[in-house]
Amino acid sequence: MKKILLTIAFLIAISALLKAQSKTLTYDDGAYYIGEIKNGFPNGKGKFTWADSSTYEGDWKVNVMHGTGTHLWANGDKYIGSWKNGKREGQGMMIWVTGEIYVGSWKEDSQNGFGKMTWPDGGNYEGNWVEANMTGKGSYVNADGVVQKGLWNEGVFVK
Repeated sequence: MKKILLTIAFLIAISALLKAQSKTLTYDDGAYYIGEIKNGFPNGKGKFTWADSSTYEGDWKVNVMHGTGTHLWANGDKYIGSWKNGKREGQGMMIWVTGEIYVGSWKEDSQNGFGKMTWPDGGNYEGNWVEANMTGKGSYVNADGVVQKGLWNEGVFVK
């Protein structure tokens, strides 16, 4: 029990220390950043808020989103997942305010690789994506349950 209390006290102390090391950067356009800074730039964990109220909270590497984080756009769209050099890259989930949800692979800020898109009407596509288009092997199920399984090219069923 004593070890647990010491561990908790240690974690609280570390948390307070890290919070105390958080810095704030403000920008001329009204944007601001709160978090870890290295050489005057966001680096490590932090939250950036743009002037339009969009936010990104997560990992930073020399002033760019890099690692894991959540981006919430001013219109309500939301991405949760991996980032590389300021772009969505790796595994992630995008939720649009219009009701679409994509879960899967991203490359260069676009759906690329295997993923699943679900539309508000209940239809969904699960399969390969290339530059945000259903391309390659995949299966689409429409709102009525009709299935189209096979090859797709830029969003069009081929065979």
